[in-house]
Amino acid sequence: PDALAAGREHPDFDPDFEGPSCEDLERFNSDVATCPECDADLYHDSTICPSCGHAIVEPRAGAGLTKPVIGAVALIALGAFVLAFVL
Repeated sequence: PDALAAGREHPDFDPDFEGPSCEDLERFNSDVATCPECDADLYHDSTICPSCGHAIVEPRAGAGLTKPVIGAVALIALGAFVLAFVL
């Protein structure tokens, strides 16, 4: 019983087990976001701004490295192919 009472006094205790996590509360502290193009209010989960039609996308981690990596792999494969037939 004492361990249960101590757990309820912990700062991270959440009596609403189905409630949002601390990370969700920090990320979605409001239902409203702002369009980066026209500054109109829109829902945080919108994919297109209803005012200007701007596509709302979240940047993916490493998205800028995809093309250079594919190019490097293609060059290495081409080099290996040429060396296989030259030697």
